[in-house]
Amino acid sequence: MSRACLTVVLRGLICFLSSVIAIWPAPTTIQQGSQYLTLSSNFTFLYVKDTPSRFWAPPPDLKEAVKETQKFILTDEHQVLVPDRGESLRSVVTSSRSLSKLELKLSANGHIRSITNETRQAPSLRDEAYTLEIKLEPVPEATLTANSSLGFLRGLQSFSQLVYTLPPLLRNDSLVSNRQQLYAIPDGSQRVRYLRAPVSVQDAPSFKWRGLLLDTSRNFFPIPDLKRTIDAMSWAKLNIFHWHIVDAQSWPLQVTNLPLLDQKGAYSPSERYLTHEIQDFIAHANSKGVDVMVEFDTPGHTSVVGDAYPELVACKNFKPWWVYAAEPPSGQLRIMDDRAVELAKQIYTTIAQEVPGTLFSTGGDEVNQKCYGTDKPTQDALTSKNMTLTEALFRFVNQTQQALRAEGKTPVIWEELVLDDNLTLGSDTIVAVWRSSVNARSVLNKGYRIVHAASDFTYLDCGIGEWLGNETDGTSWCDPFKTWQKIYSFNPYTNVSHSQYNQILGGQALLWSEQADPQNLDTLLWPRALAAAEVYWTGAEHSIDGQAPAARNSIEALPRIHDMRYRMVQRKIRATPLQPQYCALRIGECNGPPA
Repeated sequence: MSRACLTVVLRGLICFLSSVIAIWPAPTTIQQGSQYLTLSSNFTFLYVKDTPSRFWAPPPDLKEAVKETQKFILTDEHQVLVPDRGESLRSVVTSSRSLSKLELKLSANGHIRSITNETRQAPSLRDEAYTLEIKLEPVPEATLTANSSLGFLRGLQSFSQLVYTLPPLLRNDSLVSNRQQLYAIPDGSQRVRYLRAPVSVQDAPSFKWRGLLLDTSRNFFPIPDLKRTIDAMSWAKLNIFHWHIVDAQSWPLQVTNLPLLDQKGAYSPSERYLTHEIQDFIAHANSKGVDVMVEFDTPGHTSVVGDAYPELVACKNFKPWWVYAAEPPSGQLRIMDDRAVELAKQIYTTIAQEVPGTLFSTGGDEVNQKCYGTDKPTQDALTSKNMTLTEALFRFVNQTQQALRAEGKTPVIWEELVLDDNLTLGSDTIVAVWRSSVNARSVLNKGYRIVHAASDFTYLDCGIGEWLGNETDGTSWCDPFKTWQKIYSFNPYTNVSHSQYNQILGGQALLWSEQADPQNLDTLLWPRALAAAEVYWTGAEHSIDGQAPAARNSIEALPRIHDMRYRMVQRKIRATPLQPQYCALRIGECNGPPA
């Protein structure tokens, strides 16, 4: 990327400071000058439009988004990533003119609803586009223009990333002795916030689906951890939280009128998601522009259902487990038992009625045929009805999907049902492609819409060791570790014909929690999930500093992802460092020899 280089004459010294256009994910187009504006101490936001009335009233959650942006501007201590952290800019910055407000301008054809309501629409209906203009002449002014609350939210997130803070001055009276050592106390009362100007941004996402999956069954994550994750997703413009809320190991989900599920299946009474907690969490997520898609994976991965309804689960806890399941414990719903079908439908219907939004995942992966082959009730029912196992699986999936459609939900599945089992499902079905990125083309050729969830690119749990107790070589099935560069290299259109582009809704990063819990959640997610956020916001290419669009490049992206990671740490996200701080402060200094 081109980097604006500012030459500063300061006390007779000439300093050259390289800086980056640090918005993450990269906007569709951005141009940024090399002059500076300070933000006034009473910086404010106005809501304006091109009508005689001029002003408009924002919905409450947009007002909260503005308040959060203002809080970040006033409290973030993020400094530019150069060796002196911007100290040599002090003279030119503090002598610059001041910017006192950001006007949120509603487009002439714009229609404002709450962020929550816009987020709960189908992804195809969401308008997240915005423009941001910061001008120097004739007087400094900043305008954020959008058609929707979601557009304003995305623009606010970008604006906050343009703002930096000068290092604190040391108080003249602060020389303090402590055990015969002298140190000075920074003066935090006179912090200077500033940005580079002028700025011109035009931005909109390439994909409507930019997701993150978290598995809360293998290990439990309290609601505050989930909310913190949502906040970080929102800053990165990720917009779908795929909540893999239950699995074979535990059932932490409270389901109205089916109390045995969480009473028998949760790890403990305190490790449950009660209905009011789920609704509060989803309300929080939606207000941040993040849709929540719940997954109840069936008919496999349902051993835990047998704790409450043992008669409805085949091969529960059979040994050795690896014959009957992908991981312990074994057990899956008896798809030929009408009571199991009705239970699944009741669970889907109940959750669908309590969870807003249009998406719901029914799973469908890793159905073990050996399990059903050795289950006498299933085999007897197949024989009596003269059905094959594939026909029985289709019957089960079709009935459960119909229950969801009746509640206005679009069903989402994993790829095996259409690739391995060759089921012909409704054309509205969305397929998540996970086993290999090369499988995307096969699913697209069957006419389905897809979401990329490729284990060879975006599985965040890969490469951190094996969790099976007797595996001593430390390798896992999806090694190696997926670095942010590996994730960033993914092209959603690889081996896909142009005519199939509209079938690709987007994609997501995924964290399965066999080796994750609240203690390492942030470090496993961030900043690597940022790479996926930019992949699906920008598409296969993007433009920086007015240049022609070009393919994504991790060398160009490195200083920007550093900047976003340091900013997230300021906001209390425990994101993993990507390099020594020495390297983060010196663009390109730590690149290795050319390949």
